[in-house]
Amino acid sequence: MRLYFSLFLILILPALAACGSADVTPTRLPTRTPTPVSTALPSVATAVAPGLPDNPLQMFIVPVDGEAAAANETALEETLLNTTGVTLDVVLYENYADALAEFCTASDESAVVWLDGFSYRAAIDLSCGDPALFIEREVDDDNRSGESTQLVFSGSLGNTQISNLNGRVFCRLGFDDFHSWLMPTLILAQNNVSTDDLESVVDYEDVDTLLEALVAGECAATGLSDVEVAERITDNEELAQAVNIGEPTAPIPYAVMLYPIEVQLGARISLTEGLIDLADDEEFTELMRPFLGQDDIERFETSDFSDFNTYIDELGLDFSQLGN
Repeated sequence: MRLYFSLFLILILPALAACGSADVTPTRLPTRTPTPVSTALPSVATAVAPGLPDNPLQMFIVPVDGEAAAANETALEETLLNTTGVTLDVVLYENYADALAEFCTASDESAVVWLDGFSYRAAIDLSCGDPALFIEREVDDDNRSGESTQLVFSGSLGNTQISNLNGRVFCRLGFDDFHSWLMPTLILAQNNVSTDDLESVVDYEDVDTLLEALVAGECAATGLSDVEVAERITDNEELAQAVNIGEPTAPIPYAVMLYPIEVQLGARISLTEGLIDLADDEEFTELMRPFLGQDDIERFETSDFSDFNTYIDELGLDFSQLGN
């Protein structure tokens, strides 16, 4: 019986397989999926805020005494670090145009700058600086934030009409002297007199020889700061009678410190407040004087320079081009 049953299975199984091959699909055994392993992301370096040892905050300055300032750079940096906690790298420039251009084109926020009146205004027009401090200098027991320019005319002209300078000689201390040439060119332009309309421009070594030439009639006019006018002309009766003095311009700020529009608030507060506090320290004042020529440092308010800004607006010149 068992033999017949075994033969039956041998004969029937192939037949069943053949009959079902068209309808039955073999099922693939599931493969084992490996369990994902967590991998740590690569670390990203954290940006170091300006004013810390690994990223010093640069301070751009056009010094009033370049040689003395260069000799005291390290001393100034150490003093400010010890007092404000801000790590600084003082960078000296020969002129304000270069300092302004570097400040406004910087790709980061790691610099502050001290600028004179015109370059400060240019930074504002370029929207690349936010003023925070300005300096004052003591003049006749009075602290001043800037100086005006006055044209001084030879007495031979008989008046202070700027149009009378057409076809006459202008004297100056040099092509880059602020009060005897740079400001007078703006005053002339404001009164529709071009420097090309002058007969010639003559340079003199110092104020004394310049004034002697003016009195002698060798030149028709020059420009001096109102402080220089008061010290050398107003207080000198003989000289005062030999020349005529024009109206002063608005005071031009000595120096204004600006931060980038966006800057780390911590460094700004520490440096600003630290400089204001240090302004009362005689030792620091002497250390800083070759850099800024200051007697005091004050917090900036827009109203402090309202007369200057009005004067610049009246000139109608694009001072933002100073950075270029």
